[in-house]
Amino acid sequence: MKASAYILVVLLPVSTGITAQEGNIDHYFMLNPGEIQSAGSEYQEYDVTLKWQNLDALTGSMINCNAVKATYMTGLENDYAGWKNVSLARIDDFQQQEFKGTELPSFDGFSYRAMDTAFLSEGFYGNIPAEQRDLARWLVSDAVQMQGLADYVFDSLTYNDEFLPVLLEDNDIRFENWVKFSSRYQKLIWSGIGRHHDEICAIVKFE
Repeated sequence: MKASAYILVVLLPVSTGITAQEGNIDHYFMLNPGEIQSAGSEYQEYDVTLKWQNLDALTGSMINCNAVKATYMTGLENDYAGWKNVSLARIDDFQQQEFKGTELPSFDGFSYRAMDTAFLSEGFYGNIPAEQRDLARWLVSDAVQMQGLADYVFDSLTYNDEFLPVLLEDNDIRFENWVKFSSRYQKLIWSGIGRHHDEICAIVKFE
């Protein structure tokens, strides 16, 4: 299996207690993220789109391209996270933005402790149909990784500087009866400031 690199843009809501003058955001770029109180413990919903393609092992030509849309929830009771509104579609290529997928109701109510390693075990996915468990593993492992980066790495960033977490330079994660993910390179850059649902957010590029 050929490894692939993905560039993701992550919106990390933060509460600073600072009121900015209209149109003046310069002071946000000078903030120390370590001094910002994270909003991660509050209930939040994220719109997730995951795309992947299957390639011919010999020619490299595309066999098919697929996409999932879902809602990821954090800050549930007892520090749980969960999923709803999951749908799967066949698309033409990665550039296709609009698509209507087949709903996967088995994911509604699929919840678990947000930062736990139980997702590596086979029994964790017992209530998900067998043919959908690979997708469940992808969604959960990606969410755990991104949430972990938001919780544990953001306070190490400074605006427009590359950050490569030493902890993730040589890190292996093995799923029971499935695959092993090997992390050899991860880079994050706090690249901008945006507004999302009336919240000031840091835009972090993840490679």
